[in-house]
Amino acid sequence: MIRPVPISIGIIALALVFAFYDFLRALIRSICTYALAWIAVRTGLYGAWLNHRSDFASVNLMEETMGKVEALKEEVKKVRRRKYADKYYERREQGWHGV
Repeated sequence: MIRPVPISIGIIALALVFAFYDFLRALIRSICTYALAWIAVRTGLYGAWLNHRSDFASVNLMEETMGKVEALKEEVKKVRRRKYADKYYERREQGWHGV
């Protein structure tokens, strides 16, 4: 009767084959790379990447973020100036002539 081989022996043997057999690793990597490229081209992801890749640049992202931050700061400053101007005119109407 044949004794069953534990799964761990199979996993160890597979790991050793991948570790020392360069051709097998290269073959599997080539197949996976080709399959992923084929999927990216057929689904249109690669075309979308080519059309918008400059939008994903870190420099553009940073410039856009800094622009938004400056706009937020200006909005807060504008609200604050309006608040102090309203307070000034309110006091002035009440007869206050302070500095």
